[in-house]
Amino acid sequence: MIIFITSEHCRFCDAMKQNTLCDASIRSRLAEGFVPIILRPDKNAKVLARIPVTTYPTTLLAHPRGKVIAHRVGYQPPDRFHELLGMAPRSPN
Repeated sequence: MIIFITSEHCRFCDAMKQNTLCDASIRSRLAEGFVPIILRPDKNAKVLARIPVTTYPTTLLAHPRGKVIAHRVGYQPPDRFHELLGMAPRSPN
């Protein structure tokens, strides 16, 4: 899972949505085996009460059972986002 935690009126969140999450190579990679989740404090307060978020955006890479593997805080350009996705364990085929 890749969990993008964003906030309304956050210019860095908006930049990441426009520049990183809309990047064709990122979208293609996410479609290859990630479950993308977007959380906002105004819509997902209960879930976010359990996740310590100090800065928006915050991006978590997590195992489907909920264990956080890695996280990044702040704006992540596509190259850094690819690095984060590369930390995901490979599934056996």
